[in-house]
Amino acid sequence: MLLGSTIQEIQAIFNGQNIKALTNLMTSNIEMNDCLKNCSGNGKCMLINNIKYGCECNENYAGSSCEINILPCWSNPCKNNGSCINNLINRTYTCECFRPIKEIILYYGQYCELKKDICENETCSNNGKCYDIENKAECKCFSKYYGERCENESNEMKAIKSTIKITSIVAIIVLSLFFLTLICIDISNFFCCNRMSDKTAYNRKNIDNPKRFVYVVGHSQSLSENKSL
Repeated sequence: MLLGSTIQEIQAIFNGQNIKALTNLMTSNIEMNDCLKNCSGNGKCMLINNIKYGCECNENYAGSSCEINILPCWSNPCKNNGSCINNLINRTYTCECFRPIKEIILYYGQYCELKKDICENETCSNNGKCYDIENKAECKCFSKYYGERCENESNEMKAIKSTIKITSIVAIIVLSLFFLTLICIDISNFFCCNRMSDKTAYNRKNIDNPKRFVYVVGHSQSLSENKSL
């Protein structure tokens, strides 16, 4: 009689330990489909009634063969190596995001699906571009720069900057002399124009007010009179 038999007892029958019981089992009309997978290792096979064996699942498992894990974290919802923490009271979960470096949160979000910008505070000395390499900020330097943070200039770049500096100084001097020359020319023209204006005004005054001399016979003194036009 197989009533009340467990999966262990049935396995013993199939292993040939009880030939008589095996014969009785094979010729019986009892259904055992749900127990063929050993209840997925998550339960016990028990005789439910006189015609069927079924699985009695362990806690947090369900399904005809106990193949379903009903824990919230069973579906592995946390991404990027995040740890899922079950809350068995209300059947929810919380994702604890992975921290490759202690005290630095690299991933965030409900499912740890978002990643912090590693290069957010890395400028590479403005001489390169930052890249996320294996969760570390690394600089790829522009031409003629080198160093961990692209802080060093090559000799070629130093020569170029020196040339640019000298050229700029020369250009400033040339422009300064040019504008100074223009200012001197303007000042010179200003004084020249004033002198010409004064001379013209003086000549015009003499023309407008001529002096006439009258000579009287017998007198040694000349009389002059001003006559206004």
